[in-house]
Amino acid sequence: MALRTAWGTGVAALLLAAGGEAASALRYPYLQNLKSDRVTVRWTSLQEGRGVVEYSADNISWSRARAQVVERTPEETGIPYTYYRYHAVLAGLAGSTEYVYRVLIDGENVAQDDDLRFRTRAASPFLFLAFGDSGNGSGEQARLAQLMYEERPALVLHTGDIVYPSGSFEGYQRRYFRYGGARPPRRGGAAAGPQALLLL
Repeated sequence: MALRTAWGTGVAALLLAAGGEAASALRYPYLQNLKSDRVTVRWTSLQEGRGVVEYSADNISWSRARAQVVERTPEETGIPYTYYRYHAVLAGLAGSTEYVYRVLIDGENVAQDDDLRFRTRAASPFLFLAFGDSGNGSGEQARLAQLMYEERPALVLHTGDIVYPSGSFEGYQRRYFRYGGARPPRRGGAAAGPQALLLL
């Protein structure tokens, strides 16, 4: 399955969505700082609103974490539109436990077609991937991203040289997030791939 991108024509569609339609993610939700009792969920949208992450270990009892949001304007970024970066810390989690979660802006699910899950850390061995200098936007990069996701690592450690020479927002979209970045390919409706991303 081809990895999805929110760049190019996708940006035009998201700009239309920002005009009052359902919430959507410009940069798909991803995890950072996954520990035995907490995790940070991050995402980017063209819409400003009340960001919330709802999460549950049993799909019955749900907890909520309010997201902080940072506005990034064209004057700061050099791209022709304003976007909003969200992050929410989910704390007080049980260790070695699988959680389902959903990401909301003003009550609208930004990833409603996907089954989002993570498992908190346990005191046991786990599989991780470490790599750097990840590509220049080629077909080989897309194929390598697919192979890495098929390993189903618990953690991806990126050592650097993701986007150069400047590390712009557009550069990250084209050279990293376009090829899966934090959003894994879907298998049977469920997300598969790394639970957390660490950029050094």
